Amino acid sequence: MKILKLRIVVVSLGLILSLSFAMDAAEHHASARMARVTLPNGTYRTVTLDGFGCSAAICSKVFVEGRTSDGSAAKIWIDGLSAIRDITTNSAVFVMKDGTQQRLSLITDFRVLYLQEGSSKPQKLDLSKVQSLQMVESAK
Repeated sequence: MKILKLRIVVVSLGLILSLSFAMDAAEHHASARMARVTLPNGTYRTVTLDGFGCSAAICSKVFVEGRTSDGSAAKIWIDGLSAIRDITTNSAVFVMKDGTQQRLSLITDFRVLYLQEGSSKPQKLDLSKVQSLQMVESAK
């Protein structure tokens, strides 16, 4: 009986530590970055990208998730993102600051951009309705 209780305690501690490391990793990534969104008609807007989500709610302020060509999940950290290009209804090419590129299939929970433009109320924009998104480096 003591061994069973000890196992439960050890497994519980392991889960708690795993969750705290995962939450700590997300906390070290910056959110709310400036971006230039170009629409299909060629007009563009400079906005603050607050995060990604679905039409109902924001899912993440620090990463976007998609699927690679083999179906595995891939996470792109927003603070490492340089641009999103070649956007189709179901996929997009994510360009990282280091120049690497990856085409990901868009999944339901990460298809919508959550944006702030000036002092207006937050806006939602379906990623498939965007021609491109270019991150804008802020002046320091």
